[in-house]
Amino acid sequence: MNEMLCKRTVVLAADLLIFCAWALFMMAGRADAASPSPLPLRQPTFADPSETPEDAVVKYNAVLEKQPANVMALLRRGFAYSLLGKCEEALADYTEAIRLDPKNADAYDARGGVHVIMELRADRPEAGGEQRAAAAKEHEAAVADFMQMARLRIADAPDKKAAAVKLAEAQHSMHDDYADPVDVTCENGCWRVVTEIDPRDAEAWYHLSGCSSFPESMEALRKAAELAPGNIDYLKALA
Repeated sequence: MNEMLCKRTVVLAADLLIFCAWALFMMAGRADAASPSPLPLRQPTFADPSETPEDAVVKYNAVLEKQPANVMALLRRGFAYSLLGKCEEALADYTEAIRLDPKNADAYDARGGVHVIMELRADRPEAGGEQRAAAAKEHEAAVADFMQMARLRIADAPDKKAAAVKLAEAQHSMHDDYADPVDVTCENGCWRVVTEIDPRDAEAWYHLSGCSSFPESMEALRKAAELAPGNIDYLKALA
């Protein structure tokens, strides 16, 4: 009984650390809407910095009762739900925001982050086959959301490939010193968009391998080596 309680405590503590790190990351702002920075904006935080997640849910419930199509309110309530660990509710709000505003890159970015959290919750060391399958599904959903976020952010760029590379590199810089799962998965989605634009870019495949898990990482690395057979770094990485 004590052993089971300890394991559950560890799981809950891990969840709390994940949510705290993600919340601090999102609340840091990362970029202003008027800034030319290529960094993802994630989603708007609360209008009032002192507002608690519980208060925000009550506040935006009232707003959405009168204005059900208020995308900003949906994003902010979704953010509050995510901080409270209510991933399903957060996903529902982000999905509705996307339905109302399909070109809202912030909504895709925020929803991708929640999918990563759900992936980590399912993919525990003691997880069985069904849980691991659920984790893989959440990972695919997260990557798809981050890819769509990247496509939307570069949509108006005169050189879409250069803009996508800049976005991926900026995302990589966010986790140089720590492997934040949301950042790494977001970078993965960005590099996938680069390879989508230019499938013969060996360097993009190489970078994609660095933010992918096995066996996808090896597939991307083999693709890079195939496109640039004389590159020593690629061959060493494959050895």
